[in-house]
Amino acid sequence: MRIDKAVLGTKSCGQEIQGFDISAGDIRARVMTLGAVVMGIDVPDRNGSKKDIILGYDSVEEYLDDRFYLGALVGRYANRIEKGTFVLDGKEYTLTCNNGENHLHGGTRGFSTKVWKGQPFSTGKEAGVKLSCFSRDGEEGYPGNVACEVTYSVSSDNVFRIQYAAESTRPTPVNLASHTYFNLTGTTQHDIKGHELQLFAEEYVPVDDNGIPSGLTAPVKDTAFDFTRPRLLGQAMDQVKPGFDHTYVLWKHHKRETCAAVLYCQETGIGMKVRTTKPGVHLYTGNFLEASVAGKSGAPLHPHSGLCLEDQYFPNSPNICEFPDSILRPGDVFAHETAYQFFAE
Repeated sequence: MRIDKAVLGTKSCGQEIQGFDISAGDIRARVMTLGAVVMGIDVPDRNGSKKDIILGYDSVEEYLDDRFYLGALVGRYANRIEKGTFVLDGKEYTLTCNNGENHLHGGTRGFSTKVWKGQPFSTGKEAGVKLSCFSRDGEEGYPGNVACEVTYSVSSDNVFRIQYAAESTRPTPVNLASHTYFNLTGTTQHDIKGHELQLFAEEYVPVDDNGIPSGLTAPVKDTAFDFTRPRLLGQAMDQVKPGFDHTYVLWKHHKRETCAAVLYCQETGIGMKVRTTKPGVHLYTGNFLEASVAGKSGAPLHPHSGLCLEDQYFPNSPNICEFPDSILRPGDVFAHETAYQFFAE
């Protein structure tokens, strides 16, 4: 196991941005304190050749200008809150609207824009870094001071793990999620339509053209949204234009760790199993990436160059009582975990 630390750059305000290179077993992960970004994950293909399966950029400056949340930790509330408003304990709160008339991924100064504090660690079984940040009462319109931690680690059994924790001084919505884009070919020259996906969810959350749900869930059976059996993404995307941007229901009422998804690439033989304690997983197929923007090694970020499997609460949950409760109250802890188990065959 190995952890290397380096200074990658600074923000305009002078804050130092650090990077951590973490290795264990056959995998290597690179993360940084800006936005708690996952910059890369290297895993072996069926021939033992290492592939970087994460979309990203070559420089800190490009991450500072990023519009797509590449690899970022998003919050205070991932996904959308309708019209940037919600009522909590009888009081209405107004948030920053940064996605048309809606609030998205924590607003203009969400957690993806913060410089987190990093502390590397090694236990003998795993190596990683614990990142922490603080969100003040009133930031982007949210109530309460919120202290957050996210721990990234890799282990010798080829697992990349994310552990989330948060506490608040006042009741507030909290929905932390990793907005990491995967492409198991290891290059954006190939899109993700040839990837095979299985989602262990029998329902999904229908949304309108602005990504806002009605408050109902719907069965996936006999629809284009059905991934209960392994299915090529391209076949499904032909029926859902411009692609998927939908939350799948893992559980509604009882918190438990769930096997959410299996993603596989026949070309490289690389596969990924996803387990999480969160109630949903949001499938986003990179519909709005732009070829005018260059990613790693200057390669264009075409639409569908990568996909996200964002484990999270449901969109607009603070306004929909039928959805799993996303309100964090004083004395409680937002505590969730996601594990990505990589394999090659």
